[in-house]
Amino acid sequence: MPGATTPVKPDAANGAARAAAAAGAAIAGARADGPPERRLAKVFGTMPAKEAARVLEQMDDRDVQTILSFLADRQAAAILGSFSPQRAAAIGKLAMRTQTGAR
Repeated sequence: MPGATTPVKPDAANGAARAAAAAGAAIAGARADGPPERRLAKVFGTMPAKEAARVLEQMDDRDVQTILSFLADRQAAAILGSFSPQRAAAIGKLAMRTQTGAR
């Protein structure tokens, strides 16, 4: 039919684009529910772990560690498990240094 639109089927690429847009929106404005990092962590926590990891892979290790620190242990573990072993280890080491105060 002329003028009719075909529904777009969600796929991994569209999902990642939506996730990136949601993450950007979370960064752009923190609401009364806490700092932007906490809000952003909520966004990533609601996403499938592999999809969240695909977006977080584009971020700095320190930023990823901050976001993961706001997530429940199981959520953080699922996301870390989607990273390469080297990247997961680097983020883990950063988390240990941050917790102990060593830099």
